[in-house]
Amino acid sequence: MAVFSPWKSLPIPDGGVLVLNAPGLSPPNVINEPSALDLARRVAYRALPTLETAVGWSPRLRLLRNAQLRGSMQDHDRSPNFDRTLGSRFSFQLLHHSAGELIRARRRRHYQALETAVASHTSLRLLKSTLPDGVCPLGLPVLASDREGARAHFVNHGINVRAYWDRLPRELQPGEFPEAFTLSEHILVLPVHQSLTTRQLEHIIRAIETLPNGARA
Repeated sequence: MAVFSPWKSLPIPDGGVLVLNAPGLSPPNVINEPSALDLARRVAYRALPTLETAVGWSPRLRLLRNAQLRGSMQDHDRSPNFDRTLGSRFSFQLLHHSAGELIRARRRRHYQALETAVASHTSLRLLKSTLPDGVCPLGLPVLASDREGARAHFVNHGINVRAYWDRLPRELQPGEFPEAFTLSEHILVLPVHQSLTTRQLEHIIRAIETLPNGARA
């Protein structure tokens, strides 16, 4: 069984992919499709980055500065009461018409450009030393000696960095999973999205170069 989130890499409003390759397994059939209103809301939200780029201001980046708000959103998303629906037919039509090879090539190129900048910085360390052949990266994962300071630096430069897994499941204990907690305290993921322009990529590289130096993570 494998699970994918294509909307994290592609400009589609919703949807996940569940792949089953074992006899006797079948997908759940009790999940409903999103309503037309929910789909319209999701399409509008996915259109926000284009609008934000055009006007040069992002309300979402301002919200990302609020640690309490970030935490409440994460708690909502992982709640057992979270309303889960099937991906819309609209999303799957877009998925089937996406230029997969072009997207992968662009993401890999952006990843490698940022990787070079990170490799020479003392406050950041690459989580992976090489990008395996054929991989389409979600982002560039790095370890920051001062993760919250680095996150604030990038957000203040208008860069939407993510700190995936900074709130681990409550069932995990530090003594039992020390490596997971070390990652959760230091990880940042830099954007390598295929829609990044050359100018935007250069802006991210300058933000990496101007990040204050410190002890290596």
